[in-house]
Amino acid sequence: MDSHYTYAAILAGSLSIPLIASFLKPLVFSKNWRAFGASTLLVGAFFIAWDILFTQWRVWGFNEAKHFSVKLMGLPLEEILFFFVVPFCCLFIYENVYVYIVKSRERISTSTMWSLISIGVGLFLIGIAHWGRLYTASTFLLAGGTLIGISATRAHWLPAYMAAYLFSNIPFILVNGILTGSFGLEEVVWYNDAENLGSRLYEVAGLSWTQINIPIDDFVYSFALLLLNTAIYMYVKHQPSSVA
Repeated sequence: MDSHYTYAAILAGSLSIPLIASFLKPLVFSKNWRAFGASTLLVGAFFIAWDILFTQWRVWGFNEAKHFSVKLMGLPLEEILFFFVVPFCCLFIYENVYVYIVKSRERISTSTMWSLISIGVGLFLIGIAHWGRLYTASTFLLAGGTLIGISATRAHWLPAYMAAYLFSNIPFILVNGILTGSFGLEEVVWYNDAENLGSRLYEVAGLSWTQINIPIDDFVYSFALLLLNTAIYMYVKHQPSSVA
């Protein structure tokens, strides 16, 4: 797929099945457009601003041969769309898990709260330990701090979120793997390894034959992106609509 359509094709492929399925009964995920719109606009604005800065600082960048020439604020158009397409797909996964698998509507137990806070503290400490690496520090600090804050509220949807995040890693490895130049393909997004942990999935997992080139930091970045989207999505979803 050596063309300017590569990034767009990846997004279109990712969106196709969840978009069609979102209109199907019994779930009809499309009815939650208000909550989805609020979450993606708010979280997307933050992550796009972050993306603009890190692109300017060359923490990461984009292969000009793999995306359209149209740019907004220095980012490829497809990169802007990424922050709407990926959350849509992952919130679709989350909603299915929330409704059909993890059905509890009770606030999480004290033991679960402290377990999640402990994970958040671990992420936060990793961020501090790698303060000199922009991608690692910012990503782990954001993910850890967000998880600690939300866990402290004992939000009932956290178990469903954690399960959905694990499920979402299956398509994530495929999609982000293509973007980062896995499976023998040319990368769409490149990374400055001086600003991240410098470890790729195939190295950590001992799967050198796969050449899955995803930086480990990307899994934590995805965790933070989806956690923030889910938090706002669930808050807005349970607010009464002003529309009669």
